[in-house]
Amino acid sequence: MVKKVLAFFYKDILWKLIALGLSVVLWLVSMTVFDPEENQFHPRQLFFDNVSVLEAENVVWLNQYELERDIMVGVRAAASHLTPLHIAEIRPSVDFRAILGWEVHAAEGMVEIALPVSVNLPPEFTLLHTMPFEVIVQLDARIRASFTVDTTQVGMVGPNTQLDRVWAANSFATLTGPRSQINQVASVQVPAVVHGLTESLSRTVPLTVYDIHGNDITHEFDMSVSETTLHVEVSHIKRVPVIPEIIGTLADGFAVADHAVNPSEIYLAGTAERLAEIESVTAVLDLDRANEDFERVYDINDFLPEGTALAQGQLSGVHFNVTVEPINERTLNVERVNIGVFGGNALYSIINNPTHVAVRVSGPASLVARLTHFDIAVRLNLHNRAIGVHRIPLQVILPAGLLLVGPPPALEVQIYEPAVGNGNGASDDPLPPADPLPPIDPDPPPDPDPPPPIEPDPVPPVNGGEPNGEEPPEED
Repeated sequence: MVKKVLAFFYKDILWKLIALGLSVVLWLVSMTVFDPEENQFHPRQLFFDNVSVLEAENVVWLNQYELERDIMVGVRAAASHLTPLHIAEIRPSVDFRAILGWEVHAAEGMVEIALPVSVNLPPEFTLLHTMPFEVIVQLDARIRASFTVDTTQVGMVGPNTQLDRVWAANSFATLTGPRSQINQVASVQVPAVVHGLTESLSRTVPLTVYDIHGNDITHEFDMSVSETTLHVEVSHIKRVPVIPEIIGTLADGFAVADHAVNPSEIYLAGTAERLAEIESVTAVLDLDRANEDFERVYDINDFLPEGTALAQGQLSGVHFNVTVEPINERTLNVERVNIGVFGGNALYSIINNPTHVAVRVSGPASLVARLTHFDIAVRLNLHNRAIGVHRIPLQVILPAGLLLVGPPPALEVQIYEPAVGNGNGASDDPLPPADPLPPIDPDPPPDPDPPPPIEPDPVPPVNGGEPNGEEPPEED
């Protein structure tokens, strides 16, 4: 049986081989004519494989969203295979496993690496070329850095207030991102909007990252904290006078002729409730047995009321200037007509009716020298005086810095009828408080001519005053 089969194949072997070759040629010719090969170009989406390698190597892909994702692929295949199904199997890609993280970290800045484009094709396809044939990727090392959180004031606080302090609850923020971007960070800021504020407050605000050009680059980083609590402290301010309080004494025979404090007013800062309780600040000056002019400087903070502070922008030094002069004495005559009478609706007369009273004063030499009788006020109090003769001391009011020497002058007064409604009981009620006299005029006017004598009235006044020397009417 085997011999018959072999005999069949070996019999006319030459003609059989020729027939086989002709059939192959005929098949190839038919395929070329009826199913020819074609070259085609197809746009395909570029894939990026193994991108997770970058995360593991702490590498950041900078131009990820800037690369063109469409790529042109040229292929050759028989026309019968160039179907949409086969074309869909064309897959161009870039593999990131070629990236070495240590090389990126060793570089001083951003690096560019060319990654070749590889294409997966169906078996029937032949790759002609790709456009582009490689992709340039920009890579940078991912690092972490901490920055101080700064506050930026926006606007001004309300009237009669000052901004004491602004701070954020988080002092630092850690940024994670590309090294090239980290190196561009100028500040991490919290906007403190204080426009019109009159009270302290706390609120939650976002953090903003700025580069050296002032651009907001917050989105470039992962932040350890993206918002924080902003605290704003506001104080009220009030202008109050500085009142000097002089203690101690000068050397014997000397007196204070003048003194001044500078500044005479200061601005205090505190709560509205505390400031409402304060009308002035008292600064104490010790004369310390001085015998000549002197200036002393104190720290006003030593005299501030509890719960207050100097407002911003003020110097703390307060200057005392004191003029010291020897003490002199001088006697001045005050004309009778210049003596003011209180309780004048009483019927009275002044015994002996002196033309003037002598007032002896002492004080700094310059004040005593400039003193005139116009600078002295003398008053007689007739309130609640009973009928009869009374020796009544006069009230003498002197300018500041001068003192009365000895007891005040007195007048003997005959009361005929007391003031209406005063009763008959004798009394030494004090006069009402005297208004302070103005400062002594450094250039006093000359003394006027003495006034002409006053002619007595022919009849006593009905409602009070001095009689003309006649006996008072008898009482019923």
